[in-house]
Amino acid sequence: MEALPINNGKKTIEVVQFIDTLFKDISHLLNAVDQGMQSLSLTSLWGTACYFSASRAVALPSNWMPHVFTRVYVPVNNNRDYARFAFFNVYLSPKHLNEPVAIWGTAKRRQLVEFYPIWNNRILASGGPSFLRKATVDSLTATADVPEIFEHFEYAARPLLMLDSADVVSTLVVQPLSIYSDFAVTLIEDLP
Repeated sequence: MEALPINNGKKTIEVVQFIDTLFKDISHLLNAVDQGMQSLSLTSLWGTACYFSASRAVALPSNWMPHVFTRVYVPVNNNRDYARFAFFNVYLSPKHLNEPVAIWGTAKRRQLVEFYPIWNNRILASGGPSFLRKATVDSLTATADVPEIFEHFEYAARPLLMLDSADVVSTLVVQPLSIYSDFAVTLIEDLP
């Protein structure tokens, strides 16, 4: 049997403590976004879940830790599928950037199709979506570089470290999305 590469116990403990602190900070950030979305009468589509593609298998250690956190928001008190939704994603290791980044915005679906597999494979994909090439996108910007099910997709982005308080989250994330607080009227069955 080969020697295990973990040869510095103190460093290992420091790394684990750092990850714990990082995840607590991300939790605070996601809670701040959730509170802002609640003020717009929106709630998370998946309840309190914020990541999905994790593994407990011995053979997949790169998936033991989440690399992407996501929140998708739909109108409160209604379990119907909506054409338009808001989102907030955190990418810890985006493939085209050298720092963790958060993106947020809105999307409108063309039709009712199984939503999660497309969201997971194309938007939450390992390393982030192909359109995510700048850490800072100041205002909501439309992109066509998304799956065909989206009629419209727009996003803004910031380095994760810039979203360091509830006030910043309110200003950068919630207020720009507040113009969509009426998107509850766009139901899937209203689509052509």
